[in-house]
Amino acid sequence: MKKLFLSLPAALLLCAAQALAVPANPEPGRLLQPDGTVVTGKATGNLSAVSAAILNAIKVIAAVDGNFNPIPPETLKQVEILRTDVLGNDTKLRADEMLIALAISAKTSTESERAFSKLKKLRGCDLHGSVVLYPQDNSVLRKLGINVTCEPVHQDRILYRN
Repeated sequence: MKKLFLSLPAALLLCAAQALAVPANPEPGRLLQPDGTVVTGKATGNLSAVSAAILNAIKVIAAVDGNFNPIPPETLKQVEILRTDVLGNDTKLRADEMLIALAISAKTSTESERAFSKLKKLRGCDLHGSVVLYPQDNSVLRKLGINVTCEPVHQDRILYRN
């Protein structure tokens, strides 16, 4: 492990991500918090794996009910309509879009506000993706101070985007 410059927690995170990357869910994200807690996130119909991992991590830090969705379904639906019908993109919200939706939702719910206020606590966490992450997600993770590793496997067949 010393030759690979891996700490024990980072190596455990890598192993967990690889073990959970199955064909049915090829892009899980694993986020390791400073206290050693591993939080997972998987791509869904409207969230990328990174977005889901960030949301799940701040829910854990904020001690918000795990079943509570900090972004109301109505808000997600509106952003999905914008992405698909107006912009012609896929339905998955990247991390930057998810954070904007969360910021808006924080004004309408105290639990969403509590989760939103914990974003700075993610600084110093480690995230491992079992696929190459989208550039937008990498940028957001860097700005949040989250250390990132990923597998050299692409999420889709499109290797170049304008």
